[in-house]
Amino acid sequence: MVARNDFLNETPVGELTPEQAGDPANIEGIVISAYAVLDGQFDDASSGLNSGCSNWQFGDVVSDDAYKGGGGTGDQNQIHLMEIFNTNSTILDFNRKWLALYEGVKRSNQAIRVLENSEYDKKRERIAEMRFLCGHYYFNLKIIYNRIPYIDETVVDASEYAYISNHEYTSEQLWEKILDDFKAAYDVLPDSQSDAGRPCKLTARAYMAKVYLYQQRWQECAAACDEVIQSGKYALLPNFRDVFLPENDNSQEILFSVQASINDGSPNNYNGNPGDRLLPPGGTLSLLRFSSPFPEPGECA
Repeated sequence: MVARNDFLNETPVGELTPEQAGDPANIEGIVISAYAVLDGQFDDASSGLNSGCSNWQFGDVVSDDAYKGGGGTGDQNQIHLMEIFNTNSTILDFNRKWLALYEGVKRSNQAIRVLENSEYDKKRERIAEMRFLCGHYYFNLKIIYNRIPYIDETVVDASEYAYISNHEYTSEQLWEKILDDFKAAYDVLPDSQSDAGRPCKLTARAYMAKVYLYQQRWQECAAACDEVIQSGKYALLPNFRDVFLPENDNSQEILFSVQASINDGSPNNYNGNPGDRLLPPGGTLSLLRFSSPFPEPGECA
């Protein structure tokens, strides 16, 4: 009798093998998965509310330009504690935002590794997009948490993430790492993209200006801003309120914005950006607005 052990060698159906991941037919899905975390949703949970892309509780709520609101101080009480500067390590929003941003880093790094080992015809452009997303996720980690572990695509085993020190780099070195990501994106990205949700060259340039601002490199910040402004691609809408109308999504005022979706199979339409859809009729927030390179309270970038 011949022993049968072929049942031990099943093809996985819930995940892609390395060979399948490198198939051009699957690469776009891997790339899109890195974009999917931009709205702060990464696990189909209702607590995506606590990690939305606009950083509203980390900016507006802890400043003097907004109250938390809701049904009193007991409604999302941890955000009330943030508002009165009574924070601690158990606050949900700090944990959720950290997890969301590092999930974005992980997915972007995974996509870079797959792309680098592929023969995909859009390989260079997609790697540049992933470098931009790495810069975006790390920028938000830096402005919220300051000293953070910097993990690039060379770290293959995600279990190693927990052993990478947040003091491996100084604060200034971290800014340089983030700047390098945006520079790499700027050097390769096209002048325009047919898909509204993908960054272009000037999107990366505007983000470089924001990093220069934090580094107090005033002349370089001004030069980057001038390049964006003088391109003629962007302009303020005549009426500020028009920015928030649905027909002006991705208008001339927007350099880069998260593209939310509904009716896509996610539970309770969680991909519809619940973190910023706090009141009806809801909607999304732009990440970068033409009006300022400053990380204004409540904006995601």
